[in-house]
Amino acid sequence: MAEKPITFLPFLVRNFSGLQNSTTGPGHLESTVDLRIVQDTGDEPVRKRLVFRGPGDVIHPRMIARLEPPTAPPTSSPTIFHLLSSPIRTSCGVTPWVAGATERMHPWLSLLVLTKAEMDEMERDDGIEVISCLRDHREFLSVRGDLVPSLDHVWATAHVHLNGMPSDAELPEFVAHNPASHCCRLLCCRRLLPETHYAAFLVPNYRIAVDVALGLGESTAGAAKAWNQPARRDVLRLPIYYRWAFMTSEKGDFEELAGKLVPTAVNPARVGT
Repeated sequence: MAEKPITFLPFLVRNFSGLQNSTTGPGHLESTVDLRIVQDTGDEPVRKRLVFRGPGDVIHPRMIARLEPPTAPPTSSPTIFHLLSSPIRTSCGVTPWVAGATERMHPWLSLLVLTKAEMDEMERDDGIEVISCLRDHREFLSVRGDLVPSLDHVWATAHVHLNGMPSDAELPEFVAHNPASHCCRLLCCRRLLPETHYAAFLVPNYRIAVDVALGLGESTAGAAKAWNQPARRDVLRLPIYYRWAFMTSEKGDFEELAGKLVPTAVNPARVGT
């Protein structure tokens, strides 16, 4: 029995007809939908206004399907290219920032990963309150500029994963009829150290989301990035959409396991069937 194919896409954009800029603020789109409610007394036409989520909107924790590494230490091994994934059942959201000469779609969100030692150093030496909380329980991350990744490369940290899509299938139809067979995955590409405590933070890449979280409004934020080549001592304050902590183990990562692979003779008649 053949294995189900696995497909990875750099991004997925679903186009809807009748979209227009929303009056709720920049970065939002809206559409009008005509419905018909069937009742015993007859059909009743209903017109509804739908506003689509934008980069300034908060991600609900239930939208996150899985965390890797999970939260029970020690949960992960040190690795040269460790992937921290937070698959989101709905779209991560993308925007056409341009990276170099190639047009690439950038996610709304980034995963920042800090060691406990880095967080302690910021609080002890720099007087930074790394995690702060408002009265309504919204959390903010304050972090030095040298500890955040470049937003010029975030296009490479998100992708779409599809399971079992036939080679002759139409992508829009497959996505619409197989909601459990695809997800968006967000990655943080940081080499992890062995036996080290880490904290991972889901934060926005747009200034519009930062301004909304801080109560500054979103009228002038537009498509500006949340940070742009900050200096080492610059302190960024970003809303935390989700966070978790984990600890790496001593060994057993992909790099070590790949190094133990040994070539061996195979039977050509049985390979590839």
